[in-house]
Amino acid sequence: MPRSIPSAHPFRAIILTLCLAGCAAAPESPPTPAGQATAPRSSPTEAAAIPGADYHAIAAELIAMADADQAVRGRLITWLQANPGQNPPADIVHEMSEIDEANAARVKAIVDEIGWPVNSAVGSDASGSAWLIVQHAVHDLPLMQRALALMEPHLGTGEIDDKDYALLYDRVNLQIGRPQRWGTQCTELLIDGVKHFGVQPIEDPAGVDARRAAIGLPPLAEYLQRIRRSYGVPDDVPEIPRDMTIERYNAIVAEMRARRPDGGQES
Repeated sequence: MPRSIPSAHPFRAIILTLCLAGCAAAPESPPTPAGQATAPRSSPTEAAAIPGADYHAIAAELIAMADADQAVRGRLITWLQANPGQNPPADIVHEMSEIDEANAARVKAIVDEIGWPVNSAVGSDASGSAWLIVQHAVHDLPLMQRALALMEPHLGTGEIDDKDYALLYDRVNLQIGRPQRWGTQCTELLIDGVKHFGVQPIEDPAGVDARRAAIGLPPLAEYLQRIRRSYGVPDDVPEIPRDMTIERYNAIVAEMRARRPDGGQES
């Protein structure tokens, strides 16, 4: 893999998007599993337990997997901040992919066993950890879609962090070629030869802040500014137009990939 490429290269944009995935509240430091900062801590309970399921062990395992997820992303983010415009080292990217795939496989088995790990079953930290792992499972769209469907009935009940649902919904929609709803997914994009940074296409951009407020997210401008600071995106990098259509966005990404020497194949 080449070590130096333009910062708006699709591969770096994909990596940046993956690193930003856990930033529902746009923290000042690398993302942490949802629930730790946005929901009260809670412990596993045996209420409505499935016979034979060890909820305490499952909770501990989910948190440990999320810790591994965040550790490798923390190293990657530190590298990206120290080497702006560079393609990240292959060894870190490979390690991240291996962790993501192993974590996703285990979460899939856990969901098969107990359904979605809600707060009352495993505690908010572990429930948020399960979401974080699925959010990063971009190699397994069916798992992401399944998790989204399992989380949806729990919206507004306190059993999940509703902001987690919003982030996963937006990511799944982009994965299947549709615009996002809450504007949680960000990237770098080369538009007419100029690097831009901002949210990927949104449905009804004029109403996005109302939708964000309704689910507990900050205004989009505030969110983007915090992310710029957290990930070292300079203020003079223009914002991706918020009214960009998904068709225009996909065409730009396809053009960027076509210009790559390897024909757009990710390493």
